[in-house]
Amino acid sequence: MSRNKPALLTTDDRRVSRAKPGPATDDDLSSVAPPPSSGLKDPHKAAAVAYGGLGVLVIAITFAAGLVPASRQSATLELGIGAIFIVIFAALIYRGWWPVSAILVFSNGWRAFTFLNDGLGRHVELWPFSVTPIEPRPAAFLNAALMVIIAFMLARSAWLGFSTWRARRQEGARTVEKQRIDANWRE
Repeated sequence: MSRNKPALLTTDDRRVSRAKPGPATDDDLSSVAPPPSSGLKDPHKAAAVAYGGLGVLVIAITFAAGLVPASRQSATLELGIGAIFIVIFAALIYRGWWPVSAILVFSNGWRAFTFLNDGLGRHVELWPFSVTPIEPRPAAFLNAALMVIIAFMLARSAWLGFSTWRARRQEGARTVEKQRIDANWRE
């Protein structure tokens, strides 16, 4: 890292603000945060790959196994639009946008719950809330398992992002307090 550039403050490289003013050096940051991960060791990148890859696989299994409820008029259109959003959200998560991961944990957890119930022979709709008996579909268990994996990876990414954000905020507060004390001492 060049001594003339300030430290990056993204969750992608897990660096946090530093206490002393001026350009960052590698020595300044080595005690604050671990070096950036490469490849799928980074939880954000792993979550993005899991969300994108397994999400598209879930859509394919849903079509192939006929898991789309008959009550859905435009299921093909809905799943097609869903695939587009999967790609967009996966790209954002890959870049370290942990709030997206945090929000998606809930929707993917709900999907895992509904696929599990579809496998058991109960179709659950949230709006309007209804539980309808259906023929049990064993393929839905595979989708439920994939959705649990996706939700876990998203939760891991969100937790790391939140932890990094919180550490950065605390370090920033300490820096401001130290600057205030230094300014008062000089007066």
